[in-house]
Amino acid sequence: MLAFSIIAALAATAAAPDAPVRYGTINCRHFQDSPYKDCQVAFVSRGEAKLAAYVTAPDGKVRIIHFRGGQPSSTDAGSQLHFERKGGALVISVGKAEMYEFPDRLVTGK
Repeated sequence: MLAFSIIAALAATAAAPDAPVRYGTINCRHFQDSPYKDCQVAFVSRGEAKLAAYVTAPDGKVRIIHFRGGQPSSTDAGSQLHFERKGGALVISVGKAEMYEFPDRLVTGK
């Protein structure tokens, strides 16, 4: 939880002074065929229709996923990013192993 607190603080300081930060929990995995776990996420507004999601896994690993217009656009991993909608969630894969399930309500803030 300390790692999440540090990442949340960094996310908040990296944002514009008046940018809102939203927090939540998503399902994620970082290794292929491993079970999903609860990951903490901090969403930081980056301007018009842009968000950065700072995802912290239970082991402290952090991934930053950038959104534009409600869709993922890039990550800090430099790996290929793919996404699809499943029900009320956006399922994002980064590389061959990482998976993130973002409920629409967290991405849109509604």
